[in-house]
Amino acid sequence: MDVRGPSYKRVDYSLRRAKAIQRKMVVEGLSLLRRFAPFSQYRFIGFGGLRFADLALVHQQLGITKLISIEHEADGLQQKRLQFNKPLRSIELRFGKSNDLLPKVPWTGRTIVWLDYDDGMSADVLTDVATFGTLAQSGSALLISLPLRAGDDTKPEKLLKAFRSAIGSSPLPAGLISSDLDGWGWAQACRRVIAGALQDALADRGLALASSERLRCHQVYNIEYVDSRRMLTVGFVIVSQEESGRFLVDEWTDLPWFRSKEEALRIDPPILTPHELRHLAQQLPRADGGSLSSPGISDEELAMFEQLYRHYPLFIEAIA
Repeated sequence: MDVRGPSYKRVDYSLRRAKAIQRKMVVEGLSLLRRFAPFSQYRFIGFGGLRFADLALVHQQLGITKLISIEHEADGLQQKRLQFNKPLRSIELRFGKSNDLLPKVPWTGRTIVWLDYDDGMSADVLTDVATFGTLAQSGSALLISLPLRAGDDTKPEKLLKAFRSAIGSSPLPAGLISSDLDGWGWAQACRRVIAGALQDALADRGLALASSERLRCHQVYNIEYVDSRRMLTVGFVIVSQEESGRFLVDEWTDLPWFRSKEEALRIDPPILTPHELRHLAQQLPRADGGSLSSPGISDEELAMFEQLYRHYPLFIEAIA
């Protein structure tokens, strides 16, 4: 298999259960941004890839029509393929690196930016985070999805050096040591660095603003999951002091997948047959005192399915 090039050439994303679940969760939560403005006034910026799944779902669920897909694809034939697969007329394709293109997109209105990187943590990721913090308006949201360490064969004592190399000139999180980066610790460190880069950009920007216009970031997502590799999605909403009343904390905390701190939501969906899926779904939502059951499915798997069932993907083979 050719492992080079964008991930849409190598991975069938339609078969990634955990990614599909987190995508639906994230977009459902983003509906709370309606407190700031109608979604007709929002713009969405993402990395569409060949399926444009994020952009299509955002349009379907939120009604956003101003859609920009940034594609790091220089090959002319592949650019034509992306144009051909574009599911909506309103998606505008822009070809190039996100570091170069993000500063040039319109930032006059509220914006949702979801950057789903093929590669792991890098200085380029943090540059994009800083661009958002410098230019986005109150009521805008930033989501960063990225794979964690490409290889798990890094010796524990060398993890700190590897992380330092990944984040470039950005400062290490305070107190971070090599053993903190083992396993899912790498995800926690990435979240801290991303949050720090956004907060620093907002603080620098605030020096030239009136106090009512200064922006604060609220973390709303911290999701870890595994499909073909470990992944992290972290999300923030930025809000001015003047509009702080539009960010209703109680509404966000009502979401079972809301995460404002270091503790992450771990998505680990059980693999179920279509018959098992129907059988379990017929038992939900569960009545008080009831319990889920299905032959051969562990209690842990049943509990995870109950948490995720509204967003669990249905795969159906069809012949057209």
